[in-house]
Amino acid sequence: MSASKQRLLGSGKVGPADAVDPAVQAAASQGIYQSGAFFRDASSVSANDVGLNKVLEKDGNVGEETFYEVQIENETLLRKASRSQLASKGQFLTQRWQTALVSTLTVLALAGGIGGLAYWLTLPKVVTQPYLLYDAECYMNSRSCDATRMLWCPAGKCKCIGNFAWNDTAQNCSCSSTQKWVNFKCQDYGSFGDPCGTVPCKSGLYCVTVANQTFTTAQNICICDDTTYLETTGSNAGSCVTRLTYNAACKTKYDCKDWLGLACTNTSSGTLCRCDSTKIWNGASCVRKAISGEACTISSDCDETSGLSCVSSTCQCSSLNYWDNTTTASKCLPKKTYAATCQYSFQCNTTVNLTCPSTPSGCTCPTTSIAYMCDCPPGQFWDGQRCVLRHLFNNTCPFQSACDANLVCFLGHCICPGNMLWYSAPNVTCACPPSTTWNSGSNSCT
Repeated sequence: MSASKQRLLGSGKVGPADAVDPAVQAAASQGIYQSGAFFRDASSVSANDVGLNKVLEKDGNVGEETFYEVQIENETLLRKASRSQLASKGQFLTQRWQTALVSTLTVLALAGGIGGLAYWLTLPKVVTQPYLLYDAECYMNSRSCDATRMLWCPAGKCKCIGNFAWNDTAQNCSCSSTQKWVNFKCQDYGSFGDPCGTVPCKSGLYCVTVANQTFTTAQNICICDDTTYLETTGSNAGSCVTRLTYNAACKTKYDCKDWLGLACTNTSSGTLCRCDSTKIWNGASCVRKAISGEACTISSDCDETSGLSCVSSTCQCSSLNYWDNTTTASKCLPKKTYAATCQYSFQCNTTVNLTCPSTPSGCTCPTTSIAYMCDCPPGQFWDGQRCVLRHLFNNTCPFQSACDANLVCFLGHCICPGNMLWYSAPNVTCACPPSTTWNSGSNSCT
């Protein structure tokens, strides 16, 4: 027989010696064997040598049969067959890396499941009924309290988290109206002297930067506003209260309503909120007291510190003083005496007849008269206390200007010069006797 493979199933005619078994033909017709996939190898063993004729039970009909070796190359069938063989042996048709990957994923899945189950078992029991509100009974550390309202169950009752307070109106836990949420907690608004800025001050206080203080320089602290003061005693101690009005008892200068002109003043009745000495309370505020020339009812209506008093419903200086409004601090000053400089006659002591002439009087009575000097009027002289009329004939005189007319002061008396005679009429004067005239050379009548 030929040593080459011979094609058994093909498009050519098959001879008697190459006849194919009917079973093989049936397999080929079912598509198990594909054309060109069924081969035979060359063989030197005959059918007679192996007794194939007896197997086929065709004695005498087959002179010589060829033993065929069939190789099937159908991959689908091969895989099925291989899987069947592996399954029968308890093995898998996978590669090693695939087996390792599947094993790893399986282990991880088991570990995750076990861990999740353990975590779930450690969680507090979740209540499926509606969440509880403030002060309701609950299981400790359970989730039965309404967390959206900032509630939790620390010890059998629903309480606010942290230092939140329960707000009945809003029905939740929150900082109070005098608190602010800062640094994860509710902080009270600042009281007097507390630091401020991040946290505001309480009502009635305002935040200012402190200057020139030993420990708080450049810090912001809470102080009372301009309309209040810090109460240190009683039920309101530590709070800023409204400043006091007129005649109320006080302790410090900050207690009174200073914008009304009030100040804490020592009086015979204690320290009271009063106007200063230059002002008077008109029922609403402190107003300036009346000054010279303004209307008054009583002397306290006038600026008494300036020396004024109420005279005939008018504020006036006393008769020995005059109102000086030429300086910054207007007040009553003592009237000026003889020979003092002046600007107006009211500055001179008019009660003793002094005036302030703008031109010299020409009298040395006894001081030489000059302009704007307190001086006696014409016909008078200063006797040391007041201005008086010049003396007539034979009256006493301290100096020449004390004598009137053409009298001379001689040995303390006013007399006519030389041998002149005193005539009281028709003119009050000294004159020479009839038929004589005054001789200035001999100072006599000749």
